[in-house]
Amino acid sequence: MAEGLIRVVRDPRISVPLRLVVGAAFVWAGLGKIADPVSFSDAIVNYRLVPAWMITPMAATLPALEIVAGACLIVGLFARGAALVASGLLGVFTVAIVQAIVRGINVDCGCFGAGSEAAAGIGWREVVRDLALLAAAAHVVVYDRGILSVERLRHRLERSSS
Repeated sequence: MAEGLIRVVRDPRISVPLRLVVGAAFVWAGLGKIADPVSFSDAIVNYRLVPAWMITPMAATLPALEIVAGACLIVGLFARGAALVASGLLGVFTVAIVQAIVRGINVDCGCFGAGSEAAAGIGWREVVRDLALLAAAAHVVVYDRGILSVERLRHRLERSSS
């Protein structure tokens, strides 16, 4: 039983739907933040984690980073690197949410932009969501082999033209 489960978990084909889920979540999150940068800046401030001088650079770059990483995951271009970036971001997001919960800070998530269902507030549900996405991204980092990816197509085209 355990061997069968381990075989399934290690199957690189599982990476394809995981890439799509994590990628879609990151593109959706980034677009929501770009749509309302002022609300996203306010969300960063409300977490009380970073100095004031970091707010504007974070609000300006994080959504673009999320969109690029998400798009790379979806199309399978540098997917393992994009999944590594996503894993790092998800680790930071999880720590930010947990510290806010533990400190009793009542903050809107800021995760998918203002006005989204996720903007309603934070709780352990968001922690579980981020940990699940982190596990999915980590699977891609470790097991992705480029199945159904632009990267694999690019390699095939390079080999056939040589």
